Amino acid sequence: MIGQLSPPASFILSSDTCSNAIVEPKKKCTVELAFAPATVQGRMSEDLVIPYNGTSPSETLEGDGVAVTLKAPSLKRLPGADAGSVGKTANIRISNRSAATVQLGSASGLADFTIITDGCANASLAPKASCVVTVEFAPADGTSGELTSVLGYDFTYGANSGSVAVTLKGKVE
Repeated sequence: MIGQLSPPASFILSSDTCSNAIVEPKKKCTVELAFAPATVQGRMSEDLVIPYNGTSPSETLEGDGVAVTLKAPSLKRLPGADAGSVGKTANIRISNRSAATVQLGSASGLADFTIITDGCANASLAPKASCVVTVEFAPADGTSGELTSVLGYDFTYGANSGSVAVTLKGKVE
């Protein structure tokens, strides 16, 4: 009789016909596991111990943890505007360059820039998909010079998380 299977920490048991089963001669049972590392980088190897009638053979499981990569411009310069007015809009595309679906949060606060449309806030971004945020430069009365702000989103994928940020610049005319 096979005892209760317990997967190693970086794997999730998705299907199991073996735990607490009696396997007759020339018959088989099936175990399916998914790789779900708590940390994302590098090759991992762990043993699945199979408790069986006093002996416990094991099977080595391996997987490669790869970090999610969101691509966005590091800097976006918007057309200048007079203090107290609104400049032209600009689109910013954020792309998921990984094989994992990413759940984005809401945008971080901006100073002197306004989000007009936000296709990224709270979006579930599938692998190789992208979303677009439209922003405008809106410098407050009494401001001058070049103004800078950061548009940022936190994101999660599985048990992991990260963030993506774009520096926005605009010049008060």
